[in-house]
Amino acid sequence: VTPSPIKYTHDDDLKLLLENIESLHENLTRREKDITTREADLLAAQLQSNRLAAKLEKAEAELDEARNLADRRSLEMDQHEQFLNQREQSLYDREQLLKIKEHELMQREQSLY
Repeated sequence: VTPSPIKYTHDDDLKLLLENIESLHENLTRREKDITTREADLLAAQLQSNRLAAKLEKAEAELDEARNLADRRSLEMDQHEQFLNQREQSLYDREQLLKIKEHELMQREQSLY
């Protein structure tokens, strides 16, 4: 008795086709999960980027505010220094005037003697 050759049937074709479809489905499912994971990672990175951008904007605003405050303080100090210089000049002028008056008084006193 000779062995019968393996018969390739329509059912075998359908089985192979079904296995291929299942394999493709598994591959697509894995790829979909990978893409979903990558999308989630991207969204998390964008969120972190937005947070950092907001922190940077806040820090820049605080820096601008500090610069403005420093500029105002510098202006105030300049004005105060100018005021003190004027006051010093005024006191010096008054002192000179007193010296002149003192000298005049001393001359009058001497003329009385």
